[in-house]
Order: sequence, then structure tokens, then C-alpha cells
Amino acid sequence: MEKEKLTGELQKKMTNFVVEYEDRQYEFNMFDELSVDIENINKELTEQPGKYAYWSAMYHLAKEELALKESDLKIAIAQKDGELRESWERLFPNIKKTEDAIAKKIDTDAAIIEKTKQVIEARKKVGYMETMKSAFEERKDTLVSLTSNLRSQRDNSQMKF
Repeated sequence: MEKEKLTGELQKKMTNFVVEYEDRQYEFNMFDELSVDIENINKELTEQPGKYAYWSAMYHLAKEELALKESDLKIAIAQKDGELRESWERLFPNIKKTEDAIAKKIDTDAAIIEKTKQVIEARKKVGYMETMKSAFEERKDTLVSLTSNLRSQRDNSQMKF
């Protein structure tokens, strides 16, 4: 039952794959994107480089977004760390502050939690984009193989005995 639920969720994500970029959303059906129309193999071959380039670019944009979100999180943590040390020094000058206590306080800060969630989502997006990029590399190999098979079939059907 759990496996079926996960499979259903994955299929839903793949048929309604949403990419966000610069406050815009683009929705794709990944099964349609990756499918090959053997009857229009020449069209598929000519469109493949563009599709690969698109998903490769989306992958690099997702990596860039992740780097920015990780940087934002590091800055927020550093700022919170400084604020905590300063306020604790002012309020409790004679009490030693441990790294663990400061880290726990930072980890429970609402803004830090939100930025951490954003980093996790950005990592997921990078994973999806990397998978799509790899899938289009596989699609290219499939197209090459299909083309070779079709050529062999054509050549074999033209042989006279």
C-alpha cells in the first residue's frame, strides 16, 4: 500500500512537474517531454539538442538558486550568532556561553528554520533538474539506437534474395 502511494505521488509529480523561475511557473508533463514519436523520428532528432539544452540550463539555474539560498542561510546564521553573543554578554556577563547553547538557540529561530526549509526545497529542485538532464541524455541515446534500428530494418527490407 505504501509503495503504491509513493508511486502515485511520483507519477503525479512527473505529470505535473512545475518549474519556478523569476516568479513565474512553468508546468510540464515529463512523460510527454521524454516520449519519442517513432513516426516522426527526424523531428525528434532535431528537437533533442534544444530539449537537452533547456533542461541543462534549468539544472544550472537551480544550482545557482541553491547557492544563493545556502549563502542567505549562512549569513542569517552568522548574524543571529552575533546578536545572541552580544545580547547574552550584555544580559549575563558572568555566565559562560557554550557553543552548543548558541547553536541550539540559532537552530530554533523561526527565520533560520524558514531559510533552512528553502535550502531543502532548492536541493530537491536541483535533484529533479539533474534527473531531467540525465533523462534527456538517455533520450538521446535512445534516439540514436532507434535510428540505427530503423536504418537496419530498412536496409534488410530492401535486400533481394
